[in-house]
Amino acid sequence: MAPGPTVDSTMIWQMQVVICVSTIVTCFFLVWTMLLINANLMVWPLVVNEMRLKMIRDNEYELVHCYKRELLLSHLFQSPDEENIDEEHAGIDHVQR
Repeated sequence: MAPGPTVDSTMIWQMQVVICVSTIVTCFFLVWTMLLINANLMVWPLVVNEMRLKMIRDNEYELVHCYKRELLLSHLFQSPDEENIDEEHAGIDHVQR
């Protein structure tokens, strides 16, 4: 039988260093990933709350816009008699503004 390759102590030491370095790098990435996940879990409720508030604010803006448009249209379609009545009641408001 032919003798197989022999492993000397230098080769074993090099393999141990490679395994140790790769283990340290892997642990570093695992810890980094854990910290990022933890940070995202802490921030996510705030992001969801901000998105909900933005949606509510947008809906309120849309409602106010529709209300102003309806108010303008109702004012435009009023008969002149109704406009005079409204101006008499609102005359005090115009003076105060």
